[in-house]
Amino acid sequence: MLPALDDFERFLEHSQEENSDNPFYKGVELIYNKLLKTLEQRGLKILETVGQPFDVNLHDALLVMPNTDPNAPPNIVVKEVQKGYTLYDKVIRHAKVIVSGEANAINGNQTESGAD
Repeated sequence: MLPALDDFERFLEHSQEENSDNPFYKGVELIYNKLLKTLEQRGLKILETVGQPFDVNLHDALLVMPNTDPNAPPNIVVKEVQKGYTLYDKVIRHAKVIVSGEANAINGNQTESGAD
């Protein structure tokens, strides 16, 4: 069922700007919301990720991006690539995310590798 939810979300995300008043778009949106509500009533929950600290038990890090703000903490989820889900509080799919890294460490590694 999760791949079907992913497909609905991709369609709605990419079609929203140009088709938000289209009856077909509205119908697909209603079906998606009904399916999601039914699954949530049966114990499915979407993991909240963006802005949360990276947790290996909940997330799969696809990329670590340099942190542009030196005052911001590292290892914070900055973008979600694919949603993660729990079923009755057990992780059934990890969220695929992009995480902020330490700006100095990443820049330092680039400098060291360039010196070789």
